[in-house]
Amino acid sequence: MIKYRILLPLIFLLLNFEPAGFELEYDPSLESYMEESEIYEDVDLKGMIVPHHNVPLDKITKMYRTASNEAETIILLSPDHFSTSDREMLVSKKSWYGEFGELHTDRKLIDQLLTLDFIHEDDDEIVKEHGLNIHIPFIGRYFENARVVPIAVNKSIQKHQLDELLTVIPDDVFIIASVDFSHYYPKEEADQFDEHTMKLFEIEAYDEFFKLNDAYFDTPGVLYLVFSWANNYKIYDRANSADYIGDHVMESTSYFFIGLE
Repeated sequence: MIKYRILLPLIFLLLNFEPAGFELEYDPSLESYMEESEIYEDVDLKGMIVPHHNVPLDKITKMYRTASNEAETIILLSPDHFSTSDREMLVSKKSWYGEFGELHTDRKLIDQLLTLDFIHEDDDEIVKEHGLNIHIPFIGRYFENARVVPIAVNKSIQKHQLDELLTVIPDDVFIIASVDFSHYYPKEEADQFDEHTMKLFEIEAYDEFFKLNDAYFDTPGVLYLVFSWANNYKIYDRANSADYIGDHVMESTSYFFIGLE
């Protein structure tokens, strides 16, 4: 009986063990943006699409203030920018900590996702993925009660795999899609690519996403997933890096700020 009394606390600690976390350094200027009080609209959102390019921080912050709620789990989706493998999706159970405090992962949901054969655990790739880590301080600030599920999505992902993932996503999560739109073109041309993208949104031609390249957006799989998952959407804002840097730039990046309902 004494042995069991010793073992039970140890078992409890193991079951509740939090893996070592990622220490995240971020630009202190974020704090000045986070103090802004403006929002797009007082509405109850279930998700959003925001950029990971850190130029439009004013609008990223405004979108987070608009979406802020009491969600308990955030699924954060990003392109897999750096992985040299063809593994379709990567996740990590490690927590994040820094000036913003500490943000834990939803390990129970991650374990469930890892039962899918196209989702893999990779701490090294996740920690350096800027499409994820730019958003961690915002989530820590505006979703104070939430745990996060960070997912990096490779361009090798297949539609049938995303459809399978849709069947296991819980109803009560909040999804953040970290997506940059038109890349590498002057603003005038980027605007034309964005107009075509919006047409696909309007006619719900989500399968067409997989036929397009970085001239339109950097992650067709993420867009397919979130538009298939949401009941409705609203484009709150658009912008281009040229709006901030100047129209003289020959290679711009465009941004959409979209609420998912």
